[in-house]
Amino acid sequence: MKKIFSILLILAMLLAVCSGCTISVATRKSRIVGTYKLTSMTDYDGDDVTKKGIEAYLVVPNEGYGYYVYKDSTTDVTVRYAQITFHADEEKPKKYSHVEYKVDGDSQSYNCGSTGGALNHSTLGVKPNSRPIETYWKTISWSREDSAQDLSYVKKQLGNLPEPIPFGSAKLDGFYSYSNYNSDTQESEFYQEFTPEFVYAYIDVNIGRSKAIVHYMRKSDMASRTVEYDLSMSDGSVTIGEQTFVLDTTTGPIIKIPAQFTSAGGNVYDLTFDFSRYDRRAFDLQRNIDYAVEQYNESLGEAE
Repeated sequence: MKKIFSILLILAMLLAVCSGCTISVATRKSRIVGTYKLTSMTDYDGDDVTKKGIEAYLVVPNEGYGYYVYKDSTTDVTVRYAQITFHADEEKPKKYSHVEYKVDGDSQSYNCGSTGGALNHSTLGVKPNSRPIETYWKTISWSREDSAQDLSYVKKQLGNLPEPIPFGSAKLDGFYSYSNYNSDTQESEFYQEFTPEFVYAYIDVNIGRSKAIVHYMRKSDMASRTVEYDLSMSDGSVTIGEQTFVLDTTTGPIIKIPAQFTSAGGNVYDLTFDFSRYDRRAFDLQRNIDYAVEQYNESLGEAE
């Protein structure tokens, strides 16, 4: 136990000292502002830029909010606002050594070292389930590509862009996956007979494009369906097509879709299907669809 405690103490000291280590050079703000492209984002299992086909840009203006533009091999391009903060160099206060950005909708900010032509951020991480404990560097690197302080350079690279997600709404943008059902009834008949009718159900809530794309498959015919609707959102509700649903942000966000179930005895029960949000950058739609179908087919084999 004493040895384990010593290892943990050393690790805690390393994390305290090395967390946030960056390379920085005191630089004039005029050489820092502009449009940056993400060149690497490493984790313990490699570089996500390469693995996921990420193309991301960070627009750093002289003042005010910038932009964070993201797309990858399975995710359409989105534009979010980013809060930008310049940190003056301790020895040369008229110049800046660090640029901090926080993307709207994200809980974490990144304080990057600036070298005029690049931004870099590094933190020390611990490999999950490693025995003995192994550490690694989590890094984010941006390369300054242009002096543009707006989206003009990004448009040249990616073409037409969707409208930026309104500030404060990015936390609602993403994929909503069926996670649970709820009913107020205490009747055992309902719980004995009811099972959800779909193999999978996902709602792609794309606030930037004001669209909701529903992907689902019913158990009755195993047909994969995709339907697109107009989308609008307000406090506590989301309208998909012509139907408005409760948007619970207490622990969520969660879209609650009402439904009814009729038992074999003719009794009608009210219930809601809960759809929980996932950040689209970390959600692979096709992989989740494939997994859901595989799990359902396996359950059929187990039931025989």
